[in-house]
Amino acid sequence: MLPVLSLTMLSGCGGSTERQPYSRADAEEDTLYEETEISAAEKTTAESSEIIIENDDTQDNDLSSQNSSINIAPDDFSYEAVESEGRTTRRIEWKGLNGDDFWLEVTFNVSAYEYYSQLPRIEAGVSEDGKPDHSKWIEYINDQNNRDFLKVIADALIKCGNDYGYSRQEMILEAVRYVQSIEYVTDKDFCGETEYPKYPIETVYDNCGDCEDVSFLLAGILREMGCDVCFLYLPGHFAVGIAGDDTIDGVYYQYNDKKYYYAEATNDEFLLGQTPVNVDWSEAIMYFPGE
Repeated sequence: MLPVLSLTMLSGCGGSTERQPYSRADAEEDTLYEETEISAAEKTTAESSEIIIENDDTQDNDLSSQNSSINIAPDDFSYEAVESEGRTTRRIEWKGLNGDDFWLEVTFNVSAYEYYSQLPRIEAGVSEDGKPDHSKWIEYINDQNNRDFLKVIADALIKCGNDYGYSRQEMILEAVRYVQSIEYVTDKDFCGETEYPKYPIETVYDNCGDCEDVSFLLAGILREMGCDVCFLYLPGHFAVGIAGDDTIDGVYYQYNDKKYYYAEATNDEFLLGQTPVNVDWSEAIMYFPGE
């Protein structure tokens, strides 16, 4: 049985389900992001190739799906949410793009968290050219139990979006806002480790994480929503790439005739395509979860 999950609106929603399309033009200008000129980057699953990062004037997207399955957990692992002391509930609240207040609760067995928290961490490597290689980190969201967990969250976001008349783009952007509302805590502050990537179940349970943790969570949710996504490794930082079309405004990375727009998972000040000024987005490595 999958974990019990509920998603609902709080105050400020009114009685109408009509929605106004969200536009980048609705956001106030600030100094938290910057848009720059064409620059080179690279993509990898095992190999690398040169791609282009550009700015574009857009505001909608068309997304496709990817699926994959890697099962790390034992065969008898389950999410059965029984009424016992072993069950836990995690609640996340966030302010929606149109000012609505949301909350999302996930209830699941503590044993799920305990199992994954006791697993050894998947270590990053070094490529032949001496650059960091984080390709093995896709296993953090390709694990089947975490995929099942993420699908419950994704389905709840989709249902809520349908109930309130959201466009597909708005559903995706609300998923981004959900993850952005999780508290940012460095690995050093959390557990004293220099690098301690977490499975999505751990991040939701802890209700905190650093850039790679929330990026794993966001990419995993979006993939279960039917999006074509990738991880973006930039010097000293992790983010998410979301495939979209020419109607989105902002920074993107192009690969195989697709544009993967930069999505910052750590802070709700950033919209799709906006990058923090302290992040060098001109060089990035793309990691794809696979089919």
